[in-house]
Amino acid sequence: VVQTFEAAEVDDRYFIAMEYLDGQSLSALLDRVSHSPNSKLTLWMHLQILCDALSGLHYAHELLDYDGSSLQVVHRDVSPQNVFVTYHGQVKVVDFGVAKVANTSVKTAPGVFVGKFSYAAPEQVLGHAVDARTDVFAAGVMLWQAIARRPFSVEAPTPAACRARCEGLEPRIGEVVGTVDPVLAQICDRALAVDPEDRYASAKEFRSELVDYMQRAGVRVEAAEIGQLMHEVFDKERR
Repeated sequence: VVQTFEAAEVDDRYFIAMEYLDGQSLSALLDRVSHSPNSKLTLWMHLQILCDALSGLHYAHELLDYDGSSLQVVHRDVSPQNVFVTYHGQVKVVDFGVAKVANTSVKTAPGVFVGKFSYAAPEQVLGHAVDARTDVFAAGVMLWQAIARRPFSVEAPTPAACRARCEGLEPRIGEVVGTVDPVLAQICDRALAVDPEDRYASAKEFRSELVDYMQRAGVRVEAAEIGQLMHEVFDKERR
């Protein structure tokens, strides 16, 4: 997770000092490689980026207050726009601007939706209570898109789109990509379960399944490999 070093006030103005990340968002990377016929962003590299993002999400979900009580952080806006990849291949979850935190004075009104519809879990669309499994669903959408190489759904929350999301009528990955490994398809389907009880209980559990899948396939992706791709794809910007 992107680190905050200091939050303070100077001359009646508040500021936040955060670490500087030299790189690009995952959405920028995906957009760039989609226009490159010689793209070297493999599914395995994409899975590794998702694994790293899930590590960051689990860290946020497990944060404790100073008295040891859970802060119950939920990002609520997990998407490629808010996953950052540095030129050295490090992956960071950023922009907790609409995150939900327990025991704060600012509350989201009942029935109000925040976040991006394309990645929103059914309970989020309905304005119901959210928890870590809401972010798991969003990461599941990212996995679906990594495999299918196309958007999971429309961006606009039309009545028909909302009904499809909340009733689980959107296509499963196996229906879209017939060649997908059944094990990977099963992982994706579980992450995208309509009922939170049927999803992975945590981002850590979701990540473990993906890591095990990659290990069984004998695949290991190093940060340096992802960094090399970033150097090649964003050479002009990096310089």
